[in-house]
Amino acid sequence: MTGSVAIQPPSFVRLKLLKVQFSSGAMVCYERVTRMVKYLLQNSPPARVDIIKRTTKFFSFSVST
Repeated sequence: MTGSVAIQPPSFVRLKLLKVQFSSGAMVCYERVTRMVKYLLQNSPPARVDIIKRTTKFFSFSVST
């Protein structure tokens, strides 16, 4: 044994659905998000993955009369 420890990504045993949402203004491209998700889920059983890229901005406000 050399004493070095390899870092392993987590295992999400009960994961059935993973939703990843990012805005179109983010400095992250779809390919990088996909690569990150694949890395995180490599030790997990198959799960549904939804990657959502928001193209519109949502504003929240209230109107009083």
